[in-house]
Amino acid sequence: MDALSSSSSVPPLKLVVVAIVEGRGQARGEVGMSCMGIGSANLILSEFSDDQNYTKMLSKLNILQPSKILMTSGACASSGQNRMFEQLKKEFNLVEVIPIQRKLFNGEKGFTKIRQLVNEEFQSVPLIVAKKYYLLAAAAALFEYLEVVRSVNFFPKTLKMEFQGSGQTAQIDTATVKHLELLVNNNDPKSCHTLLGILDTCKTPMGSRLLRSNILQPPFNESLIVQRLECVEELKSNPELLYSLQAHLSSLSVDVDHVISNLVQVPRYENDVIKEQRANFILALKHVLQRLPGFATTLKPLTQSYFQLMSSEFEMPIFTRINQKIHSIINEESQVQKGAANMGLQRTFAVKANINEMLDVARKVYCEIIGDINDYVLNLSRECGHPLQICENPKNGLFMQFKLHDVENVAKLVLPKIFLKVRRLKNTISFTTEELLITDQRVKVIRREILNLSDIVIAQLIEDIRQEIGSLYKISEAIANLDVLHSFAMYATLFKSVRPSFSKFATAVVKGRHPILDSISFEPPVANDTFLSSDVNLNVITGPNMSGKTTYLKQVALLQIMAQIGSFVPAEAAMFRIADSIFSRLSTDDNIEGNASSFAVEMNEMNYILRNSTGSSLVIIDELGRATSIEEGIAMSWAMIESLLTAETFVLFATHFLTLTKMESIHFNVLNYKMETVEKVLHTETLTQQCGVKVDNNPSSSSLKYIHVYSRGVTEVEHYGLKLAKMSALPTPVTDDAITVAQKIILSRERQRAPARRLEFTKIFYLLGSNLAAASNHSVLTSSPERLRKYLKLLKAQFQNPER
Repeated sequence: MDALSSSSSVPPLKLVVVAIVEGRGQARGEVGMSCMGIGSANLILSEFSDDQNYTKMLSKLNILQPSKILMTSGACASSGQNRMFEQLKKEFNLVEVIPIQRKLFNGEKGFTKIRQLVNEEFQSVPLIVAKKYYLLAAAAALFEYLEVVRSVNFFPKTLKMEFQGSGQTAQIDTATVKHLELLVNNNDPKSCHTLLGILDTCKTPMGSRLLRSNILQPPFNESLIVQRLECVEELKSNPELLYSLQAHLSSLSVDVDHVISNLVQVPRYENDVIKEQRANFILALKHVLQRLPGFATTLKPLTQSYFQLMSSEFEMPIFTRINQKIHSIINEESQVQKGAANMGLQRTFAVKANINEMLDVARKVYCEIIGDINDYVLNLSRECGHPLQICENPKNGLFMQFKLHDVENVAKLVLPKIFLKVRRLKNTISFTTEELLITDQRVKVIRREILNLSDIVIAQLIEDIRQEIGSLYKISEAIANLDVLHSFAMYATLFKSVRPSFSKFATAVVKGRHPILDSISFEPPVANDTFLSSDVNLNVITGPNMSGKTTYLKQVALLQIMAQIGSFVPAEAAMFRIADSIFSRLSTDDNIEGNASSFAVEMNEMNYILRNSTGSSLVIIDELGRATSIEEGIAMSWAMIESLLTAETFVLFATHFLTLTKMESIHFNVLNYKMETVEKVLHTETLTQQCGVKVDNNPSSSSLKYIHVYSRGVTEVEHYGLKLAKMSALPTPVTDDAITVAQKIILSRERQRAPARRLEFTKIFYLLGSNLAAASNHSVLTSSPERLRKYLKLLKAQFQNPER
């Protein structure tokens, strides 16, 4: 799997299979998906309308992390020109795509299978998906593959099912995931310097997977987000409870989803490995249930309803009943073991006495035989004069050995003739005897009988637990949610951050910091403000290269995602408008495989943004139009900005085209911002030291000092690209000639351009009204009269001087 679709910090499921089918004819673009992980008994169902680039499908696959993708054989035909297949192979080139006959994508069979397998706790899902043909067809193919190829069957009424519609979470496309470094660092794929890396302090595999899913598809249900933030704030304010919760989560070394998945699967055939795994899963479940009272006790002091709900789930009578049932059959000392020998011994005594009479008799005989063996080895040790010990492994069975350092003269060592199969391994000699070989056969027979009888008891126990499997799904979900909230609370505790609030009209951040840079830098990064509203929804940002424009764009998008998943954000104050989608156009790469130039890639990405952005979207665009001529780049950028202005989409547009800053005087909802840069004069000696080479004799030269401050206005630094070129120690005649030519070009343009006009009073009043409306809706300002008075004075001073 490619780097984009994986993350080293999140434990993946063992095998994730996704079935995809697309409508034909007039239904082309309707996509049905069905997904199940072999290590998780959770069936995820989706159906949606997609665009010609299948962006929604690719985003969904990026979240699901498929190991194998099932498609119709016609779509996978090498002679065909199926665009879906082409997009899949381009984005997920390392994932195996398996062709399946079209007739196996049968909606009726899929619906029958869903109704047969769905657990009672999720009975609403079949009602929701009953009329979604493509989703049901994908489910039919998925179950056919699992049953026939993977030999995976499920007991009836045991599966968790989830319908994931397109209207439940915010959409983030795969390109934006990559540009924002949500999962993978673009410079070092193994680095944890990503949004997931700084937030993920989860202690359970379920929590890490849920956090990853939330980052890729943030919820936009405000009540859910606020509920999470209240829980995080309460945990942060009570460190003792936070670290107590962390200790309980750390003690859960079990992937509950994986345990449940194996409890509900029907093995096609049973062997020793499957029986050992089944016993281990029961022991793992016992380990989890033993710790549920600790969770309930920890959550009791917390007051939020969300915590109270989870606390009540941990205390449900059903879990007490399951726990009592397990403890009535399984010995208290039994724990999950690794290794065939350890697990075999564990299974021998895992079931308590007085459960099965035949099992009790067999174990009594087994113990007597083991006692006889110990007596035999002790007598043999006395006869040969060496301390012998009894050993066992699956290959050789029972054997004896002694260590050579107990022997005074190894060269003169003479072993008794009754020793058979003598082997010397390093400092030990192992052997057996005829009597031990016979006894070993008796041990194997009696142990086989004990294991068979124990497996019968454990199988019946699993059948009893399976009747209550829906409650175990709730436990897994509750633990995952607790782990994610714990992770958010740890971030809020370790880093200077603030709880965000939400508004339907504006996004306002005071002294926000880039979350990744904030977590890895020795010194805190420069903090900057952000303001976007339905009245002023587009900012045109200018500044020299390396001044921090791209970093600022990413910062705003990352803070938006953090706020929407329920995390505190690194800022002094923050308010966000909840976004239903986040788009970015940041890269200048071409696409050799798709035979697309950099400009073609730009246009394709902007086409997708213009068609899919809504009045609730957040769009960040960096240097649009650089891959073509200046005139065409300005024209396309101008036209696309005006297209975005027709909706209330929040847009941050960074550019080197200063012509675009003239839009502020035309459109009331456009404001110009700049990344401040200070120009310094350097003497020849200083310049020579900085460049590392001798610079031609000039009386002086200029240098740029980047302060990375985001402020109102247009950049005043002229020829900053040429200044950077001069700092790279290019020959002075070349850079001087370039500056002369640039000045002549600018002069000729200025003669043809009408002088810039000052902002009209109508726009001044428009902006004043917009700021006053935002202030009246901001809960932080209205709750503090002193802060509101200070803000109004600042606002008055600003609008008395329109040039500021």
